[in-house]
Amino acid sequence: MVYAYFTTASDNRIARMLYDPKKPTGEQLRAPDTIFKGIPKGYIHNGGRIAFGPDGMLYAGTGESGQRGLAQDKKSLGGKILRLTPEGDPAPGNPFPDSRCTPTATAMCRASPGTPNNACSPRSSARTPGTS
Repeated sequence: MVYAYFTTASDNRIARMLYDPKKPTGEQLRAPDTIFKGIPKGYIHNGGRIAFGPDGMLYAGTGESGQRGLAQDKKSLGGKILRLTPEGDPAPGNPFPDSRCTPTATAMCRASPGTPNNACSPRSSARTPGTS
């Protein structure tokens, strides 16, 4: 699998693509499967760092798109560190049940778990497998 963090016309997203080195050149990378979307985009502080940690989870650093307040806004995904399963779901052991925030970002994600519009809740991701 190959993972990418990219910007669309409306937001930033994380997608994964199957890589098959046995296929001919130009056909080795399959179509993207969006695993997480709804991250704010911006012309500065756009974020976009992704990496797998030693725990096998996907970490994503999101930018605050030049709006400093987003980093402290519990309703925004901007300016956060997200910890996801490889499928884009909340990783087990995150600070709140069903949360995508890492312990490092706990101070930014103090809303109650499951609260609508909580940036750390699964409801804010608009996760749509099979779309980009």
